[in-house]
Amino acid sequence: MHDMRMTRVTFGVTSSPFLATQVLRQLAHDYQEQYPKAAYIVRNHFYVDDCLTGADTLEDAIDIRTNLCELFSHAQMVLRKWKSNSQSLLHTIPKKLREEESTQLISPPDQCLKTLGIHWNTRTDCFHVATPTLTSDDHPTKRKIASDVAKTFDLLGWFSPSIKKYSFKSCGRKILVGMSQCLNN
Repeated sequence: MHDMRMTRVTFGVTSSPFLATQVLRQLAHDYQEQYPKAAYIVRNHFYVDDCLTGADTLEDAIDIRTNLCELFSHAQMVLRKWKSNSQSLLHTIPKKLREEESTQLISPPDQCLKTLGIHWNTRTDCFHVATPTLTSDDHPTKRKIASDVAKTFDLLGWFSPSIKKYSFKSCGRKILVGMSQCLNN
């Protein structure tokens, strides 16, 4: 009988997202003093293996990219799929490490980068949320409206106020007793 030890994270296993996140947290903890800005970004701007962060200036963005790359090199990891609304920043990143659409200066509006449920058009620097088509029913109920509103994926909570406003607007001013009671009555 031999004991074997796995040294890689196997994706598709229930624990994979936790392990991937824990590796990033440990990396940030181990190199906190050497790369404080990058460690902060890893702890606060990553969700599993996606990072959404930004900078006010091109110099800051290049500094963040450099620090993140150096931090991840200590774990022999290479960050890929870089995307930016700044062509100047993208030119500092090797083409093989960029998101495929990044090489296009103008991308069609319907070709947005999707990450964490948010669609980002880097050309216009606008974020969009994909909303499901709300059911058009002659007899809308609170249950149907709540079901339609809940279908909107908003992991970061950016669109929650708008979603709640829609929900309240749809319910009108009537006080309703049951979840299945028709709102038109």
